[in-house]
Amino acid sequence: MDAALQVELQDSLRSSAFNNKRISVVVLDAASGDILASALNPLPNLQSPELMSLPDRERNQLDMPVTERDLGMTYATAPGSTAKIVTAMAGFNKMGMAATEVKYTDIFRPEIFRDNRNEQEPFIPKVPFVDIHEAIVNSSNIFFIRLANENNLEDPMAALYQATGMRLNQRGGYDYTYLPDRLKQAADLAAWKTGPLNGDHRGYNNPDNYGKTKRYRSDFSGLAWGQSVLTATPASMARMAGAIANKGVLQPSRYTLKVAGQSEVLAEGVKISNDTSYAWLLKQYMIDQSSTPGKQKIRNIRVAGKSGTPERIVKGIRQWDGWYVFFAPTPDDTSYTVTCIRIETGQSSANAIMLANAIAKILQKRAYLGSF
Repeated sequence: MDAALQVELQDSLRSSAFNNKRISVVVLDAASGDILASALNPLPNLQSPELMSLPDRERNQLDMPVTERDLGMTYATAPGSTAKIVTAMAGFNKMGMAATEVKYTDIFRPEIFRDNRNEQEPFIPKVPFVDIHEAIVNSSNIFFIRLANENNLEDPMAALYQATGMRLNQRGGYDYTYLPDRLKQAADLAAWKTGPLNGDHRGYNNPDNYGKTKRYRSDFSGLAWGQSVLTATPASMARMAGAIANKGVLQPSRYTLKVAGQSEVLAEGVKISNDTSYAWLLKQYMIDQSSTPGKQKIRNIRVAGKSGTPERIVKGIRQWDGWYVFFAPTPDDTSYTVTCIRIETGQSSANAIMLANAIAKILQKRAYLGSF
């Protein structure tokens, strides 16, 4: 961990416009897996151990935010549309390049989920069709629901959740280190398949549901666009984006450079893309999502990114978190620096992107971030 970077990020969060929210920021190096920083706001208040010891449900009822753990590494919540890069990779792994040929010309406005002044999913005839590129760039929930259901993506989606440390029904996953415990993974997968990954529970192919939005409302459909029972930490989403940057190889997270004077050897990478071309395409889609002229997310830098605004119930009220995960080459072009930001009850991914601009300046100054 870069201590100077950690301190500067902490100071930046404390002085940001969102300092009254719980924020987590994880920065990692895609090629080595090194966790460069895991910053959070507010810092744990060691003078109030009674607040820190409350269960999540009670702590969430307090008037002020309280932190009792490393939020970026260990606190998993719905990742929202950032998870579409997972579903997209699962589609490529199952279908190959045929995934690029899937085009829907029958996604109409009455059935889209996100339709307001600030955000609107693509629909016909606003666009002639919705394909996987359009679905990443303009965040189509319906496209990924249909892609996952119509092509039975349960297994490739589950494989990616396990590799990156994501959870279903709060089961499975990991916080810090990928340990390929095949017995545990098999047990988790078996449990998942009796629940959200059970094809019999979808309701998608029920003819009574056709033409009605309820055909899109099953637990499995929710996974496809980062809702339902899927939860992820900013670290796990950063790992996924880092694997895309790293030609489809997820480099396990690393926390030490030396142990007892001996240099720590890099762990073997985990191949999460069946072909490097899938990772290359997804990287291009993410560049288009965040760096299209007129819609550039980070000022003066071309990055690859994906935003998300997941819905959660907090204090009995429907709220939205703000997520943004992005990466760009290091200035020396030897790796990619990946950053994932979550603002709890931040209401919009636009706020996470606003914070990302301040973080990007710090990363640039410390020679971690270049530009495509």
